[in-house]
Amino acid sequence: MNYEYYETLVTLAQTRNFSTTAKMLNVVQSTVSNRIKELENYHNQTLFKRTNKSVELTPAGDLLLPYAKRLITLENEAQTVLNNITFSKKIRIGSVHSVYRGFLKDRIKSYIQLNSDIAVKILINHSDKLIEMLSDDLIDMALVSYVPRSNQFESLLELNDPIILISKKCDTVNSSISKNELKTLKMVAGDMSLGFNEWYKKLIGQDMQSQIYIDQIYEVFDYVVEGMGHAFVLKSMAQSFIRSGMIKEIKIQDVKLYEQKNYLITNKSNSGSVYHFADYLKQ
Repeated sequence: MNYEYYETLVTLAQTRNFSTTAKMLNVVQSTVSNRIKELENYHNQTLFKRTNKSVELTPAGDLLLPYAKRLITLENEAQTVLNNITFSKKIRIGSVHSVYRGFLKDRIKSYIQLNSDIAVKILINHSDKLIEMLSDDLIDMALVSYVPRSNQFESLLELNDPIILISKKCDTVNSSISKNELKTLKMVAGDMSLGFNEWYKKLIGQDMQSQIYIDQIYEVFDYVVEGMGHAFVLKSMAQSFIRSGMIKEIKIQDVKLYEQKNYLITNKSNSGSVYHFADYLKQ
């Protein structure tokens, strides 16, 4: 089945509108309808429920959608490989967003400067998705928050990063607070690990209450800099903001900081380029 048919399915599932899908794919609306009809005939399943007001996936469409997304990813990956054929070495790295911004980004830059013959592809996603991509051989290694229980993978590196409390840098904000004062703070929350959430609940006796929650932890800095609340962030991510004087770290008296663990994992059958890069990170 043509790659474009699955691309049409994924786009229509997102837009829920034939006209909008046609515009996004730069085709006429009848082409979208015909592609979906061909897919339905091919799989012998109704993939969308159509009404006058909306378009919704059927249970069969829901089942097919993740496979369609993976087929598209494979197609894009194949094209990337062909486009980078002039490089003698290639490496595909997946990372959770927080580790990429705080640890990986600068190290990739310096690694490329030392290895001009290597092409690097970087994908940012959540741990579960990255492990799935590693299993499907869409990436060569992944920096994730846990090591899966499978003999397929091996851990090459463990990173420990303290999670600190930050606020806007100003004279009216105390640089040190008690555990009880922590309960009274106005918080901006980002996506954190289950382990951190459990640590916080044990420390305070309740889940964190926040007025603002953002799926990507790096985005909380904008709100903190504007003085809209305190936030817990990885120390590695906060360093540049602290050095610039935009934010400051708030000490919590008599409390040991939670350390976020992340792991560089790969398939055991991977190439030497993976281990070469892992060795560089260990430095």
